[in-house]
Amino acid sequence: MSLYDILIEINDSPIVLLNRTIVFAKTSSPKKALLELKKIKDNSVFYSYFPYYTAKSTLLFQNKESKKATELLNEALKQFNTKSHKKLINNILEHFSENI
Repeated sequence: MSLYDILIEINDSPIVLLNRTIVFAKTSSPKKALLELKKIKDNSVFYSYFPYYTAKSTLLFQNKESKKATELLNEALKQFNTKSHKKLINNILEHFSENI
């Protein structure tokens, strides 16, 4: 985490902040990472950044919020309509449904 904190001092881009949140989930908990994600969610970059949706939905699922995770991925399906995006989202949804 300390390396991400240093990187944020140099470049606090939304992408670095999202990556830090993912690391935070691994070192802390999905619930705490979701709280961190709330702090940066209003950045408009995330609305068009596909990994935001997959990362947040994974954190929601790990936090036992599968309905919210599924809703977020369904929202992403509407926004990202390339074949590869749809395939990845459907694979994630399938994984979630197998592990509920």
